[in-house]
Amino acid sequence: MLMKRFNANHKYAKFSLFREASFGHGRLQVIDGKNASWSWHRNDDSGATVRDEVQLESHSSSSACHHDKTKIKDEL
Repeated sequence: MLMKRFNANHKYAKFSLFREASFGHGRLQVIDGKNASWSWHRNDDSGATVRDEVQLESHSSSSACHHDKTKIKDEL
């Protein structure tokens, strides 16, 4: 019902967001020192169905995150 009302009011929207009015819980799984996975599970579902998921990767070990402090940097 909520989605039908949303679609009726936003037929010609170029961009829109839909907020699902259900509760749930998130799970953060740390895989190793560089990778993690976050997933969202609705409480309405009878099974352990993932409704949203994102993979996270740390770039702290990347050379792009480390500056050579011996070089003089002109900020202007």
